[in-house]
Amino acid sequence: MHEYSLFEEQVLSLAGVAQATALVHKIASNESFQEEDLKCSLKSALIMQVDSTVDLYGDISGVHLGLQQLKRIFLNKQQSRNDFIARYMLETIVLQKKAFKNSEILGKLTTGIESLSEQLDPEDIDNPFSIGRMASLYTQTLSTMSYRVHIHGNKNQLAQSEVLQKIRALLLAAIRAVHLWRHNNGKFYQLIFQKRKIGLTAEQLLRYNVSQTK
Repeated sequence: MHEYSLFEEQVLSLAGVAQATALVHKIASNESFQEEDLKCSLKSALIMQVDSTVDLYGDISGVHLGLQQLKRIFLNKQQSRNDFIARYMLETIVLQKKAFKNSEILGKLTTGIESLSEQLDPEDIDNPFSIGRMASLYTQTLSTMSYRVHIHGNKNQLAQSEVLQKIRALLLAAIRAVHLWRHNNGKFYQLIFQKRKIGLTAEQLLRYNVSQTK
């Protein structure tokens, strides 16, 4: 079994953020996506204890979309100002930091996730009821803060309650991944000064995943 370095653990957890926010963008923009990616991200939000980051997603394939996004974002020399996935990643990182400094929000969030992890079936996490419960927790906690993640997309899509619930549930998963990234000693400065290293590590992990599936 491959033993991941601390930096690889950081990149894997950051890939969790990228995957959840990439799905937010796809759903908000009415783009196609893989249901398995959605399921892996949603499941990760409710897992309380893991031995390694990859365990949160089953294996590397569970965060494949996120690694692809990290490679694209951090190795792209001409990144567009309208890269909503990168923007959502930064906004969730800021939101997590602010939320975890608020003892009331943190308490409700922790209790809520513990409760959902006991009540919801992880193998059926992508059904409307489970997604609704996760979205409700996000609404009752993180949505009450003055700092928000601002979602852009198709107006008709964003007017649908089912779409909004998926987006909120995925943002909850993104916040969970940010928390794990910080737990793995991830620092904001790395996103600026170690961009290439993050992108190359994501690329390396993608190659490792391909070699494991052959």
